Parts: sequence; structure tokens; C-alpha cells
Amino acid sequence: MNKKIIGFYRSCDFVTMMSTVSAVIGMIFAFNHQITAAVSCLILSGICDAFDGVLARRRENTKDETTYGEELDSLSDIMAFGVLPVIIMLCDGLNEAWCYPFFVFYVLCGLIRLAYFNMLAQKKDTDKSMFIGIPITSITIIYPVFYIIFKIIFKMWFSNYIMMGMLVLTGILYVVRIKVKKPDSIMKTVLTILGIVVIIALGIWKFVK
Repeated sequence: MNKKIIGFYRSCDFVTMMSTVSAVIGMIFAFNHQITAAVSCLILSGICDAFDGVLARRRENTKDETTYGEELDSLSDIMAFGVLPVIIMLCDGLNEAWCYPFFVFYVLCGLIRLAYFNMLAQKKDTDKSMFIGIPITSITIIYPVFYIIFKIIFKMWFSNYIMMGMLVLTGILYVVRIKVKKPDSIMKTVLTILGIVVIIALGIWKFVK
């Protein structure tokens, strides 16, 4: 550890921080009404999050490094997968007063889910192959799918209500006590490739629009 500055700077920590950087850039895009670019940043954050833990497990870590990595990951996740989707929707037209309680609800569900996951990670008798509730990174798949179908392809006049329903339902699934199998490395790779394809497709669509 560098004695002059706080923190740890392993390769996995840099990948986690790249997820945060992507989230912040996504927020900037959203505030500038570049929604497609913001959605692409959401996907990119999800890709980074899929592999920081893989890198961490490839080396021996001290207890402090492990704890630091878990805390860094959770703080990054609440920004990327809790706050960023809300900001995207807020800047994409869902900026009326009735929307605000639903936004707060979603972020709180994500916060609870992350805190509970961290608590389970400290217990030695839990099933490491299963999630309790869907992981907060699920929004990186769910949001782009709904965005592409209802905002880009069909352009339904009530698409904002569908997007809000999606956000609320996703928040509920974060906290309900259901078991979801954790993806293995093959599934992560497949999802990463699909995510990259979607990012490229969104870029092409924006260019030719």
C-alpha cells in the first residue's frame, strides 16, 4: 500500500473505479440530454462491475484489501446502478413531481440490497453460488432492453410510464427474498459481448438518426 495516500490500487480496484467514472460520465451525458450515450455508459459500468471481482480473486489479498474492495464496489454500485438510471429517466422526460417518490423508492431498494449483500458476504455459512434478490447490476440489462424496445423501436406515447413501472418492479426484485443463481465466467463473458454489441448498435443508431 502506498504510505503517502490512502486506499489500495490493485487492478481490480481500478476496474471498479472505471465503473464509477463511466457512471459519472453517463450522468453528464444525461444532464446534456444525450440519453443514448448515458444508457451506453450504464452498460459499460455493468461490464466493469462484472470483472472487478474476478480480478480480485486471482491474487492473494489481505483482509484490509478485501474489505476495502468490497466497500469500494458497493459505493460505486449505488452510483452506477442506483443513481445513474434515475438521472437518465429524470433527464429523459420523467421530471414531474409524481415521479420523485418512485425514484427515491428505487434508490433505497438498491441501497438496502447492497447493504444486505455485504452483510451476507461476511457470513461463512451462506450459499456463495446464489444471490438473495436480483443483483443491482441487473438494471444494466433490464434498462437498455426496455429503452430500446419502448423508446427507440416502438416509440410508444406511454413509454415513460412503462419505464417507470420497470424501475419500480426492478427495485422490488432487489429486496424480495428470492434466490437467483450467480452467473459463471462464461455467462459474464456472453453478457459482456452482448453489452458491447448493444453499445455499438446504439452508437450507430445515434449517428444515422
